[in-house]
Amino acid sequence: MKTLIYLAFVICTVCLTSCNRTSPTNVLTSIAADSLVIKWNDAWNDKNAEGVMKLIAADAFLVINKEVIAGRDSIQKRFVNNNIGFVKNLKIKKVTCKVEKKFTWYCGTFMHQVVRDDGLISTEKGNIIFTWKPQPDNTWKLAFISIQ
Repeated sequence: MKTLIYLAFVICTVCLTSCNRTSPTNVLTSIAADSLVIKWNDAWNDKNAEGVMKLIAADAFLVINKEVIAGRDSIQKRFVNNNIGFVKNLKIKKVTCKVEKKFTWYCGTFMHQVVRDDGLISTEKGNIIFTWKPQPDNTWKLAFISIQ
């Protein structure tokens, strides 16, 4: 019985807090945040460097292992161009996502294959964090990416 009362309390709390929120036009929903990550994943798997870069803000940061890469141009030169050709079958699985007015973050795990000359070199796994922020044109772009 205590479990049912607790469950009812949680459901009511979630409903009441979500119903009281205002929804500006540039606020993402959890589903929209998921769709941004799907766009990134699909562009990467399609080897579409331009599609990947369209999702990255001009002032973005990428942290990969212990290296920090600042700015869209540097991210393209030092990360995207160097990896998109041989990182294949990228799969991202959501662990959690938080949506706010000024940003949204998405934490998950990833797995991909490293392939050179049509031969499998390795399968890599790790953690990924995306932080998206709204742009003046009401689009959302990646401001921070962490790949560990």
